[in-house]
Amino acid sequence: MKLVGRAGEHNVHVDKLQLDMPQVNALLNGDVTLQQGYPLDLHLMADLKQTDLAGQKVQLQAKGSVEKLSLDSQFSGVISGALNGELQPLEPTLPFDATISDAKAAWPFTGKSDYQVVVDNLAAKGSLKGYDVDLKAQASGKAIPDVSVMLAGNGDLKHIDLSELFH
Repeated sequence: MKLVGRAGEHNVHVDKLQLDMPQVNALLNGDVTLQQGYPLDLHLMADLKQTDLAGQKVQLQAKGSVEKLSLDSQFSGVISGALNGELQPLEPTLPFDATISDAKAAWPFTGKSDYQVVVDNLAAKGSLKGYDVDLKAQASGKAIPDVSVMLAGNGDLKHIDLSELFH
């Protein structure tokens, strides 16, 4: 582990937090203010090195504050795509608005894949009390016919109601 940065009063600046472990290589830099909602601007790059996800890369930018966090992430390798959203982690109901787009994955993760999925868009918005979800995706594989799925629904922690399901 290597850490280069400085802290003074309520401000923390990280020039470089570098981890080189058997499981992951990671590099983080950015700023955090330790008062008034904890404003932050952080950048993370990580490469997984073990398991079937070896070679998976993640780039994440977190901005805003811990009160209202904005995330922008790109992932590539075994699974590719983007995750963008906002989250209010200090609220008891955890309000969120997140979208996964242009995502692709296959199973198994290594070798010749038997199943493939493409997620054009998966959007979820709401809180722990209730949420709305929309999905547009395609799947294919050895034992299943090629299928396109479009669905919309809403739910909470106990159930989900799908109001549209097209294939």
